[in-house]
Amino acid sequence: MAWEDELRERLHGLQSPPDDGLAVSIKVRPLAGCSCREHCCPAAYAIIDAARRRGRDEYDFIEHETGPEILVICTLTAAGISLAAAVINLVTASINAWAAGQKKGDKPHHSVELTVRGFDREGKVFEEKALTVSTGEDMAREVVQKALAGFQLPTSLARL
Repeated sequence: MAWEDELRERLHGLQSPPDDGLAVSIKVRPLAGCSCREHCCPAAYAIIDAARRRGRDEYDFIEHETGPEILVICTLTAAGISLAAAVINLVTASINAWAAGQKKGDKPHHSVELTVRGFDREGKVFEEKALTVSTGEDMAREVVQKALAGFQLPTSLARL
């Protein structure tokens, strides 16, 4: 099965989005190295787990060897997308967890990339890099929110 088919299945597992909504995958991916909980990143995942406990269940969370994936329904706006505060907080914590985990003994990683993926109204997959964070850099919540809100929507999803 192609990755696009797997993504489609995961997103279809969410509730149906409203007319002004869209199911998306937000991927937090270290650009090199394994990102598994057991061997490479136990401290990072402890931080991510704590953030998940503080947030409400407004998303689905999936662990991958390439980093966590957050599946969520967002609202389309004229500027891009709007996400719940719990989602922004989790994404920010996930990005910052890699740097904090390295300070606690996790294996080092290179930069972390934040990617938004989904399907447009015609069913075509889109994948947009919203943000790249340098190794060891902490990212402010406001920067993450702005990057996610302003990522380039496919033309078929742009709201006027």
